[in-house]
Amino acid sequence: MSFVSHYKATLNFVHFFINLIKDKKIRPALQVEITFDQVLALVRKLPTNEKIKLTKELEKEGIETKLSGLLKTFRTKELSIDIINEDVEIVRQQLYESKKH
Repeated sequence: MSFVSHYKATLNFVHFFINLIKDKKIRPALQVEITFDQVLALVRKLPTNEKIKLTKELEKEGIETKLSGLLKTFRTKELSIDIINEDVEIVRQQLYESKKH
């Protein structure tokens, strides 16, 4: 492929892409770099109810992260539902015995 034909093909693709955007068939992704201080300034401008919603979402994310970490800590292939059920029954029996006396 010659340089000219490659250039024309590229140009045709660019025109095709621009027409897709104009026809609103696709929307390009907008990427903006923003600092923590800018985020903080935006959050401070939110109404109270929006700040509360944001706080709840951040708490959920933090809880999920902590829960995931905790679950990973206790994950093992040696533990099965049968072993858990056996231990539960042992503890129940011990509780029952302690209440009888």
